[in-house]
Amino acid sequence: MILSLCGAPILAVWYDLSDVRLAEAVEDRASFRRFCGFARTEATPELTTFVRFRREILQHGLDQIVVNLVTAQRWCCVVR
Repeated sequence: MILSLCGAPILAVWYDLSDVRLAEAVEDRASFRRFCGFARTEATPELTTFVRFRREILQHGLDQIVVNLVTAQRWCCVVR
């Protein structure tokens, strides 16, 4: 689940989404689910999970590292 959560903050920035809107979008949009790595039938995290995750990565200065890791992982998928 941690790897799936890593993509969510990037979507929030790209689409200017609050945590509430992000949770709704990941639940509702197939493209967001796919980007985050959630299967179509898999339950997605609730709002508080996104809030806590964002707070933790910012508190520890990991936001840029998360962006870099997700970007690198996405490029690996594209290059194949």
